Amino acid sequence: VVGTRKISRYGEEVIRDIIPQLVEAGVVVVSGLAFGVDKCAHQICLDHNGITVAVQAQGVDKSYPQSNARVYDRIIASGGCVLSEFSAIPKDQFNKGVYPRRNRIISGLCDGLLVVEAPEKSGAIITAQFALEQNRDVFAIPGSIYQKNQFGCLNLIKEGAKLVKNTQDILEEYQERGTESRLVKIQNDCFESPLQKCLYSFCQGAPKRIDEIFENVDENVSLISATITKMQLLGTLIEIKGEGFLAK
Repeated sequence: VVGTRKISRYGEEVIRDIIPQLVEAGVVVVSGLAFGVDKCAHQICLDHNGITVAVQAQGVDKSYPQSNARVYDRIIASGGCVLSEFSAIPKDQFNKGVYPRRNRIISGLCDGLLVVEAPEKSGAIITAQFALEQNRDVFAIPGSIYQKNQFGCLNLIKEGAKLVKNTQDILEEYQERGTESRLVKIQNDCFESPLQKCLYSFCQGAPKRIDEIFENVDENVSLISATITKMQLLGTLIEIKGEGFLAK
């Protein structure tokens, strides 16, 4: 669930309506713990005893921004997860380029991406672009033609994203495929994609360094990184410090 940092009352109402039913269906909510839509999505999920994952751009040693520290603590205490591909980044080395890298992990971890409200040029739209490249489902909340913060969602719908009026619009997308939704239940003995199966096979027996994986697995580097992160969350890959990734 992603969107603008400058969330409107409309955006808050949408999240309060949709997230509780997603939680009830067993959905894990993934977002970026930023201001606005991200923070609201995490909070509403936690308020309804759901599990939520926050992907940060500046490491995991503390909350970014620091004012979200309470939400950060609640995520961990509730059995959720805060993750990042970065170690802590000193402020004098920080740059905006880390956010798109963070966004590709958010989309890569998910089966479907919901954009609540976003301007035409925004991190949420970049995340939606990553989701399409990663063959994820993209959902968008319709907004007003008079509000710039909602133009991004309108454009996504125009380009083929599924228009969402309620939670069922999301869940039925998976129910209609004739199989139990991967959003609701992930079988531990099944792989969600050929890439997951390939990575699992390659990392069996002995740990493989990330550079070895990139060299030997024929796939986009960003997609490999996102898939490795997701497999770590699923418990099918573990990272052995200083040695690499091992199939579990």
